[in-house]
Amino acid sequence: MIITIPGRYEFPRSVQPYIKNLVELEADKFIPMVLKSQIGEFIKASPKDISFFEQNWYGKPDRTSEKPYYEHPSTDIDTERMIRAFDALIEIQAMAKECDDDGKDENAWCQTVVLPLLRSALHKPDSSLWRVESVQTQTIETEFMPASISSSSGKSTDDVLPKMIDYAIFLNKISKDLDVVALYEAMKQVEGGGIGLWTDSYTNTLIPFAICAVKSEYAITMEGKVQLMTVAQAFLKYLEDLVIQASKLEIKDELLHSMPPVMGWTVHGHDWKFYICHRKGEQQIWADCSMGDGSTATPGKALRLLRVIEEIKKESGQQYVVWLKKVFNL
Repeated sequence: MIITIPGRYEFPRSVQPYIKNLVELEADKFIPMVLKSQIGEFIKASPKDISFFEQNWYGKPDRTSEKPYYEHPSTDIDTERMIRAFDALIEIQAMAKECDDDGKDENAWCQTVVLPLLRSALHKPDSSLWRVESVQTQTIETEFMPASISSSSGKSTDDVLPKMIDYAIFLNKISKDLDVVALYEAMKQVEGGGIGLWTDSYTNTLIPFAICAVKSEYAITMEGKVQLMTVAQAFLKYLEDLVIQASKLEIKDELLHSMPPVMGWTVHGHDWKFYICHRKGEQQIWADCSMGDGSTATPGKALRLLRVIEEIKKESGQQYVVWLKKVFNL
């Protein structure tokens, strides 16, 4: 049974380590100091884009203000990489503006905005243990699907499931990270090789981490939320099944009690809404988590969204790997 929590919600202790980094993320310090001169040049070349620093989000710093910047220890290679990432982000945000201005469809938002932004946050030398994959045409293993789910829009599971969600973030199967290599080797030892969340022959072999449903600006907002909620329920059932199949009998209850939450976004035009679904006894709790929300409406907002995704990947991903290692007794 899933319970939807409206408004603010105090997440239980088992979930808090996964969002601790978001609580501590200061909204007005989201830009590495090494990008300061680059941003100054960007604003100088594009005075109309001074809304990069919008008053209602970040105060009203000018090009010389220290307010939005934080110190980031970095080598010359790190600096060069961050500058390239910044330049790429400006292009992504420009494409988001074009999609919005021209009323482009869901596929355009997926290919030119969402996928490039997720890849920018995940595919970096220090974060190669994650990768994003399209699951737009794939279906969930039936044994994990909830019997039925309804939304306030009146759509049932049968109406929603054929469309599914758009992207999932997985542990990178070809990563050279020793923990990831060990986890996938352990997965092979589970009876039957384990079973994945999706039926696709490739993604069926991957361990998922987070999910994302994309809708165009003009789509019904509730539709993406229902799709994400449905897959989140299946994801929790998949994690339960993983514990039952792979872990030692004496620690199964402990692992089920400490089971990670399922995290994901609905993307509706510029707006990214972050949700968490977690287990509480026999119930599943679905709640908004606005700390992980973001937007691509301006370069400044897009840059902060990128930072939010990076923080979720960094801290929540680390907690997730620790839990998985316990499941496989590593």
